[in-house]
Amino acid sequence: MSEETSIKIALKTGEVILGYKNSMKALRNNKAKMILTANNCPASLQDEINRLCKFGNITNRIVNKTSWDLGFICGRPHMVAVMAIVNPGDSDILSNQ
Repeated sequence: MSEETSIKIALKTGEVILGYKNSMKALRNNKAKMILTANNCPASLQDEINRLCKFGNITNRIVNKTSWDLGFICGRPHMVAVMAIVNPGDSDILSNQ
């Protein structure tokens, strides 16, 4: 299954948190199982995400999509640079590492 399809299925059948602030909250509260970041996510945000992911032993995957592409995949009319997978639903996104 492609990365884009996995994200769409997770959005439809699981629980996904969009945005940096809410994703960081999910990381701090041990709710996130994986973090997805756009390939053009600012370095300062990426550094903070990497630090928290290492601390919580959570995978941080940089997807080969821009933040505009991720926003489009999520059905949003704006950029999405960071997303947290809380529950993958029927998606195989957690095993697609």
